[in-house]
Amino acid sequence: MSTQSPLPSGLFSEGDDPALTYKPISPMSVVSLLLGIAAVGAFFSGYMWAVPPVALVVAGLTSRRLEQARDEYAGQFLAKLGLLLSVIALVGAPTIHFTKRFILGRESREVADRFLDLILENKIKQAYALTARLDIQASAQDDADEIQKRMGREPYMQFVQNSAVQYFQGKGADCQVTHQRFVYEGRDKGVEKVVHMYVINIYNQANEIGGTFSYFMVLSGAVGSEWQGRRWMVESYQTDPYEAKESKYAFLRAIGL
Repeated sequence: MSTQSPLPSGLFSEGDDPALTYKPISPMSVVSLLLGIAAVGAFFSGYMWAVPPVALVVAGLTSRRLEQARDEYAGQFLAKLGLLLSVIALVGAPTIHFTKRFILGRESREVADRFLDLILENKIKQAYALTARLDIQASAQDDADEIQKRMGREPYMQFVQNSAVQYFQGKGADCQVTHQRFVYEGRDKGVEKVVHMYVINIYNQANEIGGTFSYFMVLSGAVGSEWQGRRWMVESYQTDPYEAKESKYAFLRAIGL
């Protein structure tokens, strides 16, 4: 009984024979792809921001070496895919982060500015309304009297007696307020937190600076089904004498760092 090969011997030329043209996949191309996939994690956590630059270097070098050794190894597609993912993460993650930071800082500052203006204008009840929970603000339709009624008299009296309120109450004509900086603290259970720092100069009757103070505010913002867009509340507030050399450290202490 004779056996014959199912394929004619002349079907493949010497250069086309699969046994002769097979090239192993470069292990570094697989590493490049895995690093590229890991780099995407930079969109979700700042702790992953170190991965995209590493992935970019590894994938770039691997792609270049595979180009030089194209006859020995396969895997150029994997290396270039890893390179593409690392570039997207390297550019996209910081862009989205700082754009979001800018938007949240601008939104929360509008509320922080209004809170301080109301205190300086001696509109204490309206300022107090900005410290209410977001659901109370929304259900009361931002009506200061209704918010005070729902919150109760005791919390309102504590607010009025707070030094950060009492000291600047009604002193708008004698104060100069400067927004110094803000820090985006992050997102926790759907709530964004931003800290704002102001410097307030109080002038005396001779139009001279009688005192300079730091004013810190922590604002919380969230999107809810009960209201449109994102709402903000003044979660906490405090004031301290301002010292230029200590302002940075005072700010860090205020935000718990």
